[in-house]
Amino acid sequence: MNNIKRLSELCEGQSARVTVLNAQNAMRRRLMDIGLTTGARAKCVIQGKGISAYRIRGAITAIRAEDADTVTVCVCDEETPQY
Repeated sequence: MNNIKRLSELCEGQSARVTVLNAQNAMRRRLMDIGLTTGARAKCVIQGKGISAYRIRGAITAIRAEDADTVTVCVCDEETPQY
């Protein structure tokens, strides 16, 4: 079963696919530039207070919690290749 949540709510080791990018203006562009687009897979590799690191399209990127809150994801149960 798939579970909808915010990117900031992922636990370490948990993977999800981006469903909606709710950020606006410059932050939306920035998130898209690092690969957070609809359908992209993201995996939380380090969860911290106020900031977490995610593997997105093969690169590890730190994103502030307030910015990760603007990304809606669908938690994936199956393991599929990351592009």
